Amino acid sequence: SESEKLLSEIVGAGAIVNDRHTNMESLYEYGSRAGFWRLHDLLQRKNVPCTVFAVGMALERNKEACRAMVRAGWEVASHGYRWWDYQHVDEETEREHIQRTVQIHKDLIGFRPVGMYQGKPNVNTR
Repeated sequence: SESEKLLSEIVGAGAIVNDRHTNMESLYEYGSRAGFWRLHDLLQRKNVPCTVFAVGMALERNKEACRAMVRAGWEVASHGYRWWDYQHVDEETEREHIQRTVQIHKDLIGFRPVGMYQGKPNVNTR
C-alpha cells in the first residue's frame, strides 16, 4: 500500500510506501473542512449550478458535505473510489473499488452514478 500522492500543491509529491503522507492528508483535510464550505456558500449565494467529481472514500468520510451537495441540487459525478493512479492496480481490486463507489452513491446520493470518470484508469477500466 502507499499514501495518496495526487491532486495537491506539493510539487513533485510522491507516494510513501507503507506509510501515511501527513502533509498531503493535511491539505485534503483543510479542503474538506474549510475550502469546500467556502465554495459551497459562494455558489449557493450566486445560485450557480455545480458538478462535483467526488471519490467514494471522500463521500464516505465527509457525509455532511455530501448531504449539502445533494440539498443544493448539485450533480455528484463519480470519480472512482480513491484518487489513485490505477495503471498497475489489479482488475479485481479495481472492480471492487468501482462496486464500492456505486454502492456509496446509492446510499449517500440516493441513486447510482450515471457514469464514472475513474481519473487515472488502466486497460481494464470499464
